[in-house]
Amino acid sequence: MSDDHVSTAPSAGRHTAKRGRVLVIGVSAAMLVFGVFVMMLGDHDSGYDSLGSEASLHLSDLVGTYEVTGVNPDSGDSYQMILAISRNGDVLRGVWTWPSGKQADSGVGVILGNKVAFNFGNGVVIFERTLEGDLRGNWTNEKFDRVGTETAHRMQ
Repeated sequence: MSDDHVSTAPSAGRHTAKRGRVLVIGVSAAMLVFGVFVMMLGDHDSGYDSLGSEASLHLSDLVGTYEVTGVNPDSGDSYQMILAISRNGDVLRGVWTWPSGKQADSGVGVILGNKVAFNFGNGVVIFERTLEGDLRGNWTNEKFDRVGTETAHRMQ
């Protein structure tokens, strides 16, 4: 599986997004999200069963406010938001807000290697941190059979 491979498989309230050797599953029931699972997948072709030499993120690396640009998976329309990431013990909390200040979504996040995954509403997003410190990722929810994109640039 290449590092840029992304797919989704929505069924029975579960949504998965694969990126590289990480599998993220958002689980919901009756439109209530219970959590997000992140699993590292082994790369049997190369013999690695970890993220290899990729630098690991720490919770404090991600805390801050980000300008988000994204593309909706259904329409292809672009959007802009603000993402505030805070820390609560060993868990991250993400709050997405429209430029008007109205909250759009929120969720909890976990780190695996240099990736962070958040559940939100009835969906899941997985971000990878770039060398510049931005977060670049893919997302979906139970309404879509496609994957959208988001890039988050740190404001502070």
